Amino acid sequence: MTTSMPSSQPSSEQDPPLLHPEHPLGAAILTFYRDLCCAEGTPLGEENSVLVEFLTRVGIDTTQDPDTVERQLRQARHHYTVVGLRDYSSDEFFVAAVLPGNVPALDSEDGGSDFQRHAFLVIAADPQDAELFAELDRADDDDEFDVA
Repeated sequence: MTTSMPSSQPSSEQDPPLLHPEHPLGAAILTFYRDLCCAEGTPLGEENSVLVEFLTRVGIDTTQDPDTVERQLRQARHHYTVVGLRDYSSDEFFVAAVLPGNVPALDSEDGGSDFQRHAFLVIAADPQDAELFAELDRADDDDEFDVA
């Protein structure tokens, strides 16, 4: 499988949060935070430094209520892994999947003589933008490296 970093996407002033609310693990952490806040009655603040440090590292502002945190995370740009096929005969790129987060893509085959599999890591506001960025990157960039 071939991967490349997209050059066509808008630049970001800061890295996106690690926690992706659409990823099962991200949703579980958000639910955990919501349960902690419900048990305490308020956001966590600085009371449990190890837990607060972890939640902060993945993108949760522990001074905010769970609804605000979830809204902010859903509005943030995130990493998406876009997987697809490049048709050598037409040089078209067909998107097969857009996965939330930085998903490792391992492949034991090169795809044969007609098609090549590709995975792109992009930062986007939503899956549709991620797909568009990967398609634009595939059309504009032939500098790729093989990770197999």
